[in-house]
Amino acid sequence: MTGLILSICMIVRDEEDYLPDCLDSIAELADELIVVDTGSTDQTLNIAESYGARIFQIDWEHNFAVARNYSLDRASGDWIFVLDADERLPLKFHSRIRGLLKKGLENNIAGWLVQIKNYYGSVKSGDYVLDSACRIFRNQIEYRYSSPLHEEMSQVIQENDPEAVILKTDIYLEHLGYLDQLVSGKRKSRRNTLILEKALKKAPCDPFFIYAYGTELFQQNNYQGALQYYKKITANLAELSFGADLLYKTVTALLQQEEYAKGMNLLKKGLKLFPDFQALWFVKGEYHLRCNEFKKAIAAYHSCLQLNNNNKFLEINGLSSFRTYHALARVYEMMGEDSKAIDYYLQALRENPGYQAVLNGLKGVLIKIKKRAIDYLDLSKVAEKYDPIYDLYREWLMDGELSEKIK
Repeated sequence: MTGLILSICMIVRDEEDYLPDCLDSIAELADELIVVDTGSTDQTLNIAESYGARIFQIDWEHNFAVARNYSLDRASGDWIFVLDADERLPLKFHSRIRGLLKKGLENNIAGWLVQIKNYYGSVKSGDYVLDSACRIFRNQIEYRYSSPLHEEMSQVIQENDPEAVILKTDIYLEHLGYLDQLVSGKRKSRRNTLILEKALKKAPCDPFFIYAYGTELFQQNNYQGALQYYKKITANLAELSFGADLLYKTVTALLQQEEYAKGMNLLKKGLKLFPDFQALWFVKGEYHLRCNEFKKAIAAYHSCLQLNNNNKFLEINGLSSFRTYHALARVYEMMGEDSKAIDYYLQALRENPGYQAVLNGLKGVLIKIKKRAIDYLDLSKVAEKYDPIYDLYREWLMDGELSEKIK
């Protein structure tokens, strides 16, 4: 043991807007903070210095592995924690992490998988996709990145030692990097595209680089372009570490392109490989809904509600509650069963009072059947348990919109 337990390693560039919150979230946890800067022109270096970081400056070579390995080479702790400036570690996990590090040293554990809450869209929406990554691992010289983008350390560890123990934890990082304001402001997509274009020139048949390039297009809503890349991957999905994600993105892109027969055929095959992948069942419901197969859509959505990914697959918030309740409300409304539609709209609203799509849908169906929000409020329970229907009624009553339309 070195005497230092945990080295937190970061690479940064022009992060003055986000670095303080990030460093606040880990300052008391780190025994050593290493910051590698790749060309900042703002106050990033001054901020890092104020937190006591060991700062190094290198040229950016359009390769994350080079920069990350530079930081790892300078770490002296027994454990390394890789963190980005647009991530935050909730303070409640500090004591848990210290316990895991002690347990890991005593039981020869190589690394820990933490969950990443990837927030996307607007700040107000609160939408996120949840996946996991090995961000905490033993400081060993053979644990070094080789891929220029998106490499997962658990693969590196297991390639070096197939018997290495990597354990899961429910500790999570909050990642803000996919929020609209950060994506547009930092031109991440263009940066990633340049890295992948360079990688594909060297390895044009590498399935991961092909998948990653297609995913950059997918995230830009260029579904046709994404599909052109995804179809180049001929390997068995079950044999790819990213096979489930590739399947989900492919069927979602086909749905957006209205290629329903092709997408449904792929979904059926995919659900045999990954029967407990919750998001696939939700997409299956969307296919059936688009094709007016309402009973099949309802069955798929209920299958979605009954599943829990247990950190095995990409997870979308709300699939176990408001998002799927909203989907069921849409189905029943299209079937003309407005009473059931309202029931599911209300379930969705109570799970997520700020979900605008639910508010709009509920308002629409109430106007259509000339009912009022207050008709669905149990006034006897408002005092003991908050009911968001109260705020909904108050809002609509004050603006007069709903009451005017139902007269």
